[in-house]
Amino acid sequence: MARTEFTAQEQEAREIFTRPLPKRSPSRQSSTTRHPEGRGFWYKLFHSVSWLINLFLVALPYLLALLGQYLSPRFFLPSAYLGLAFPFLLFMVVVFLCFRLLRRQWRGFFFNLFLLILSWWSIGTYMPIHPHTAVIPPQAIKVLSLNCQGFAYERHTAEQPNPTLQYIKDSHADIVCLQEAATMRDDTPYVSTKVLSDFLPEYPYIVTRYAQGDRGSSLMLLSKYPVRNTRMLSIESTFNGGIAYTLDVLGKELTLYNLHLESFKLTAEDGNRYVRLARDADALALKEQMEQKLGAAFLKRAKQADKVHVEVIRELTPYVLICGDFNDTPISYAHQRIASGMTDAYASSGHGVGYSFTFKHLGFRIDHIIHSRKIKSYNCKVDQEAKISDHKPISCFISLE
Repeated sequence: MARTEFTAQEQEAREIFTRPLPKRSPSRQSSTTRHPEGRGFWYKLFHSVSWLINLFLVALPYLLALLGQYLSPRFFLPSAYLGLAFPFLLFMVVVFLCFRLLRRQWRGFFFNLFLLILSWWSIGTYMPIHPHTAVIPPQAIKVLSLNCQGFAYERHTAEQPNPTLQYIKDSHADIVCLQEAATMRDDTPYVSTKVLSDFLPEYPYIVTRYAQGDRGSSLMLLSKYPVRNTRMLSIESTFNGGIAYTLDVLGKELTLYNLHLESFKLTAEDGNRYVRLARDADALALKEQMEQKLGAAFLKRAKQADKVHVEVIRELTPYVLICGDFNDTPISYAHQRIASGMTDAYASSGHGVGYSFTFKHLGFRIDHIIHSRKIKSYNCKVDQEAKISDHKPISCFISLE
């Protein structure tokens, strides 16, 4: 027979388990309970927008900038423009990487980490980190390259030497490549051929030639080693170009290229105009203005770089050295094409970004020293302290293995 009565303890336990839970006051309810749909909507919107920005305004331009090293501007010009913005794009990739890490959004974190891993070689080329080599091999020679801007068109006297000439003398470089090295007549108080010979007797071999035969940029070589041969490169341009020299360096044949590739020919007014159009969001006018100078220069440099590349691969000597003002950054088709199968001295032995030219407070490394694999470079640097030109000198020690 079923028991219908309960003891006092059983009754108390029954009341506890059947007692309804107290209601929470509205003030203590979480925002998730009060507005679950609203909070979910704004969170999803923010998450989606951040992904769109990461994908289309950061990752895609970043990848196109990297692609521009291998794809000629003649086929896809936007990559060339994006290559100039590489440091900014790299910074944004790192920002989103940190953002995803803080938010613990692992898919986004690993996506941006993959971008960095994919571009690690390019990052190392743009901003290498190498320790200073304390002991340089005794057989190493020093190479210096500078766009000297016509020796800054400053006077030269015995009491007050031209700053560029004094810098060259103090550098103790064995080989010096100069671009825009225009000299004046001997009867002027400026740098002339006679002044060079008298003030820099340590360079018995001085060769000066125009980039285009009878016109264009003056390209000058100052060498402590015999110059056996000189020839002008067949580079299409009205002002820029290149000269190739054959030097006898410690009994070894060295082919040296002194290059001054196509310039953007930008002025301060051009920079102000670009900034104004960007601020006004006039994309069409900005595109047209940039294509007139930047686009045209990118296309010409691509052809010039192709020409130099063909010249270099035809060289019979294993010792090839390329110096000069490329007017393009390490993340560019021109640089990558010329350095194909070669070694960038700054990327292999330099430290930091090494900007050699500044425009509108933006720095770029457009002056380079590149050499063949049979040459080893040490302590390549861009001298940020030099105030002798609108460009900074780049130098390194090299040994012919």
